Amino acid sequence: MSTSRKTLDICFQAMHLSDEIMQEVLSQFQKKKVEKKGKISLNKLNKISNGKIENIEVNDKNIGSFIAIAKKYDINFSVKCDKGMNPPMWHVFFDTSETSNFKKAFSEYASRKNALTESKSNEAPRRSVVERLENVDKDIKQRDKNLSQSKERNQNRGELSL
Repeated sequence: MSTSRKTLDICFQAMHLSDEIMQEVLSQFQKKKVEKKGKISLNKLNKISNGKIENIEVNDKNIGSFIAIAKKYDINFSVKCDKGMNPPMWHVFFDTSETSNFKKAFSEYASRKNALTESKSNEAPRRSVVERLENVDKDIKQRDKNLSQSKERNQNRGELSL
């Protein structure tokens, strides 16, 4: 269970509130089953949605980020892997009654995916460690050369002043 606290809001009408009435209301509230949101089995999803489910395909690399976004928008979904394809393709099934939430979630997922691909394409190509060490070695040699030239200049200036 998460560390955050949850608030319970119960509204009912009563002329006189007694212990018995309060106990009855609370027992009725506890009997109501709160539906779990997020990842559920395909059979449960099918029962909840009365057979009105749709699916999308997500590739192997992006399934984790998509699941996080789907949980954020309280979408009931089920995930199945099709290992017959290379690379494996994931099918995400969801309830069609929640299409507005799903559209929001999918648009956020698509925008994040596009932002990631754009940032990767804008980056300079990564250099190997050997290339970076060679550049450091060149920089050190250049610095030493500049330092020795400046020493010679200072010595020559000192000879002229005598």
